[in-house]
Amino acid sequence: HASCAHFTAEVVVYIGLATVCSAGPFSAAAFVDTTTTVVYLPHNFASKVAMLVPWMAVVAVIGNLGFSARQTHQWYIKTFPLYPKSRWAFLPGLF
Repeated sequence: HASCAHFTAEVVVYIGLATVCSAGPFSAAAFVDTTTTVVYLPHNFASKVAMLVPWMAVVAVIGNLGFSARQTHQWYIKTFPLYPKSRWAFLPGLF
């Protein structure tokens, strides 16, 4: 169990969005030629860097929500004496 399971769910949503927006034949970054049904992926440096932006957002979200989850978890433990100390703050099994 996690103290801030809703934060974990939000990270899952951001990972899904980053997957859809980054490079790959099923991504929004791919260009599909409807006349030949061929998928073209951009190969220049700027496009590759642009496809990393969603993953940078995932890293930022994990950092931000991880900090908030740790603070919230510590507050729960301090405020509620019977709160289970065995719970994870954010990502069950990791943090």
